[in-house]
Amino acid sequence: GRSVGEAGSGGARRGPLRLKLTLYSNGFTLSNAPDTLRSFTDPANRQFLTELQQGKTPAEFAALGSDVDLELVDEKEKEWSPPPKPSYTAFGGSGQTLASSSSSAPTSSSTPAAAPSSSSPSSATTFPIDESLPTTSVQLRLASGKRMKLTVNKTSTVRQVFLHVASLNGTAGDTSSVSLSAGFPPKELPCSDDTIESAGLANAVIVQR
Repeated sequence: GRSVGEAGSGGARRGPLRLKLTLYSNGFTLSNAPDTLRSFTDPANRQFLTELQQGKTPAEFAALGSDVDLELVDEKEKEWSPPPKPSYTAFGGSGQTLASSSSSAPTSSSTPAAAPSSSSPSSATTFPIDESLPTTSVQLRLASGKRMKLTVNKTSTVRQVFLHVASLNGTAGDTSSVSLSAGFPPKELPCSDDTIESAGLANAVIVQR
């Protein structure tokens, strides 16, 4: 290749622009627009080639604002022909399928998505935990039918769970009306100061009766 044009300050910073000029029997192409044939019959193209042969900088190169490192490829025995256009028939068909399935997706998915949400455990954030201590979870099934997943410390007490259920019932601090059971078959839990871990309630299901 050869460098065409003067290296200005901008060219020195950016370096030369590398282009490939390929000559065919019916015209030439530049690598910055390889799919466009520039015909020899066009006066502007003839002027472009003449300036290159004379060692001058073609006007369109000068407008780029940097040197052009031009590589010349001689393919004059070949005739340039445009590349075949890609066929979009198959893609269009699959696009139609995707469109039809996506349009029906919200309708089909909205119903099953809503159903489990009513019975799936909901998070409760009011149970006091110490994040620096090991945690586990218990699942509460309240008398109202509501399910609630609690994150608790392994050192949290059974009494704290009773107090939490009492607060959910609107009787904060009063555990006398709270009856809880766990295990299978269900066994009534005493309102004690045993820890969740020692009472074997880690990851257990606790049911309000």
